[in-house]
Amino acid sequence: MKNTSYINGFTLLEMLIGMLMTTLVMGAIVGYFQSSTRASYISASRAEMQQDVVNAQQIIAGRLRDAWYIYPSGTTISLGSGTAQTRMNPITGNNTWNIGGPTIPKDPIVAMILPPQIPGAVCNSGGVTDGCYRFYAYYGEKRSDWLSGNSSASAENPGVDPLNTDVWVLVQYNINLYGFTPTMTIPTSIPGGNASLLADYIAPSNVPTSMPSTSYTMFTIILPTLATAPAGAAGVTINLATFRRIGSGSTPLSSTVLRYPDATSTYSLTSFPTNLGKVLQN
Repeated sequence: MKNTSYINGFTLLEMLIGMLMTTLVMGAIVGYFQSSTRASYISASRAEMQQDVVNAQQIIAGRLRDAWYIYPSGTTISLGSGTAQTRMNPITGNNTWNIGGPTIPKDPIVAMILPPQIPGAVCNSGGVTDGCYRFYAYYGEKRSDWLSGNSSASAENPGVDPLNTDVWVLVQYNINLYGFTPTMTIPTSIPGGNASLLADYIAPSNVPTSMPSTSYTMFTIILPTLATAPAGAAGVTINLATFRRIGSGSTPLSSTVLRYPDATSTYSLTSFPTNLGKVLQN
């Protein structure tokens, strides 16, 4: 007679094998989703970085097209008085900049004067600015300096990123030139103006040792070709690259490096002003 008194079930060995197989399957699923999430994050970061650079180039090129005067290579300018974190030259560590040189790497700045929005209109510090000439500068600055100069609650503060403290941001600096007229000497000591963030995660043009060798000149000043041309520059080529480390913690060596358009190139755009040395009439 067949004995049917035993209890159907799993042995301990079978249970251990089942648990092991479940662990392996779950691990594979978690790994897949982690990899997929990371890939999606990297893709989104790439798109955002590239769009920021392209937008910044278009803004700078637009200002240059409207410029009345572009500061030529070799001009030394100072932005505001004293040293402020939001206008800190990443090469010299102060607020003095040399346009286009003279040393290599070049100071990463372009500066210009725009004509009044309404020629002949009033310009005064009381708030009537339609007739003011306007100073604009665009420059690269260390991300760490920019964060130090803007409180964490400021809209200009993009947020702490321990992996990218040595990466740069691109800054727009502008101010109305009250009292300036075309017959006056071009100003090189610019009073305190407004500094605002134009783009984040810009590849430094004087490359630190912790980054890939990607040295480049951020702004190439184009000299006039005619002897009768205005004393300023004739145009500017804007060269920008974007750089960011993505990972966990604060160790660059364990992170993923994103640099665009590729490991060594830049996005380049040349702009030639249409009204150098003159004021557009209605």
